[in-house]
Amino acid sequence: MPVDPPPRKILIGESNAFDRTCIKQLLTGWGYAVEAFADGQDALSRLSSSDAPEIALLELDLPGADCAEICRSLRSRPYDHSGRSFQPWIIALSPSHANASKSPGTTESKIGAALREGASDVLTKPVQEAELRLRLHAARCAQTMQDDLRRSIDDFRSQAS
Repeated sequence: MPVDPPPRKILIGESNAFDRTCIKQLLTGWGYAVEAFADGQDALSRLSSSDAPEIALLELDLPGADCAEICRSLRSRPYDHSGRSFQPWIIALSPSHANASKSPGTTESKIGAALREGASDVLTKPVQEAELRLRLHAARCAQTMQDDLRRSIDDFRSQAS
């Protein structure tokens, strides 16, 4: 499979320092410029900026603002015609099945909330390298289609004016 050029930036929102470091090292090794945060409010602030990363990996239970809250906030913003993707591609990071079984139903409801609020995908921790690579490839494909659609809409609007 051909490897897409990675986006310039990717954000990690993960409260566990070990998990955050492991994911960051993996992504950095693939050529991504990684920004990592342990707090949801910090991640949301960065994702709300005009030069925000195109992709975010967000822990479901991120302190400060969880994945669903971040998605809700980002999805409520109006389209700004700036030429970047409509919204960042958000991959929710779910606890492993072993950890999730400690509180049955809770993880599933949080995954559902994150997806309803706009998360694009879900990965179970610990993150597997091959699966993450495939999910990032899918994100790039979807963003390319989104960008092409936006350009077509903008062209149509300018021709209609």
